Amino acid sequence: MSGHVLETVDLVALARDVVADCTPLAIAGGRDLALTPEVGHLPVRGGRQVLESALLNLVQNAVRAEPPGGTVEVIVRAPGQ
Repeated sequence: MSGHVLETVDLVALARDVVADCTPLAIAGGRDLALTPEVGHLPVRGGRQVLESALLNLVQNAVRAEPPGGTVEVIVRAPGQ
């Protein structure tokens, strides 16, 4: 990961931020967007910007693909659950 700072990132907090950022897109398209964290915190090691970009891309694509009236649910769980 040349050029990216590795750090410990709370995936639950990051998912919460991304879901909040994507909520206007979901509402505008007549969709619901939900976050279901199955753990309180989930520390992961990586580059925050890279992780945020990947998660943002996944959520935006899911919202666009979901038919109007549907719900996109983002679930964060610990490995092995």
